[in-house]
Amino acid sequence: MTKLMLNGTEVQMNNFGSKDGFNRFAVNAATWNELPRASKAHLNALSIDAAGYEHALTVLTQIKAQVIRQKFYEVNPSDFMPVVVGEGAWMNNLVFNSVYLNNDDFESGITDSSRPFNKKPSGDVEIIAKPVPIVSWNKAMNYSIIEVNQAAKGNVDIITEIENARKKNWDLGIQRVAFLGSKVKPDILGLYTGESVSANNTFITAPISGLTADDFQTFVADLLKLYAANVSYTVKPNRLVMPEADFLGMAAAASPSYPLIDKLTYLENAFKRICGGDFKIMSTAYGNKSQMITAGVTGYRYILYRDNPDALEFNIPVAYTSTSFASANGFDFENVAMGQFSGVYFKRPLEAMYFDDTHTA
Repeated sequence: MTKLMLNGTEVQMNNFGSKDGFNRFAVNAATWNELPRASKAHLNALSIDAAGYEHALTVLTQIKAQVIRQKFYEVNPSDFMPVVVGEGAWMNNLVFNSVYLNNDDFESGITDSSRPFNKKPSGDVEIIAKPVPIVSWNKAMNYSIIEVNQAAKGNVDIITEIENARKKNWDLGIQRVAFLGSKVKPDILGLYTGESVSANNTFITAPISGLTADDFQTFVADLLKLYAANVSYTVKPNRLVMPEADFLGMAAAASPSYPLIDKLTYLENAFKRICGGDFKIMSTAYGNKSQMITAGVTGYRYILYRDNPDALEFNIPVAYTSTSFASANGFDFENVAMGQFSGVYFKRPLEAMYFDDTHTA
């Protein structure tokens, strides 16, 4: 009789159904429902490759078309300052010329009209050129034919996702520079770190949203006076930017006597009466203590200033631009995105003031 050898043991061909025959050597694989919960979780989360788009699937798995993306803190710099795009492309510096009057007192020009040939006082000006450095930026993007096709199997357009990630990197980086300046270039400054802008660290000693009714009234009465003295009464501000942590509490009542008016409305209306209808109270998270510490300021920072092209500006000489994809072998592809930016330049630094709350934890 023909015999079957299995693992070195002879098995009778006609013995498949007996307990002593072939079934004795069978491997019983667990079904999905019989697997432990930990094993199921591991298999569901199994990612075979670093890119993250290859997964172990079953025939009952549906890949969603929607791609879940990260959320970031985003705020538009142009809402807070003039942003100039396209001026000075591929240069190393932007130069701002400041003109200062250099005259004697007005009444020194009073002369005796009967002696017309007397020596006359003259007027003059002084011109100071201020260079503001420009920074160049670029990042490459690479992909292969295999990556594109493998990612497409999982409903992922890998080229678009990588490009979006790089553009987001630019947007968030420009945003951070606009408000806090560069982390590696000390001469690239932001709205919160401007050159020659005076800082007061004694006036605000607690969050505005938590002030008592009397202290709140004192704040309203004295803040603009400090600004006026700083700028020699020449102009009035049109923006107050608060730390987000304090701004979120400004819906509290202005006082027990006026419970239907919140502090934000009361404060903005009061400043509009003095400074004009375009006065706005705004906020950013960059003014929070946790962010200001990264810029060397240990406290919550408030900014009272003029949002005006004559007072300050932020330059982006070259906006985000990418080259066309190219390949040396038809398999690997690459392109480069590039741009240029400078820091925020306060043309008239006296028209801005920082108020730092260094007492609140």
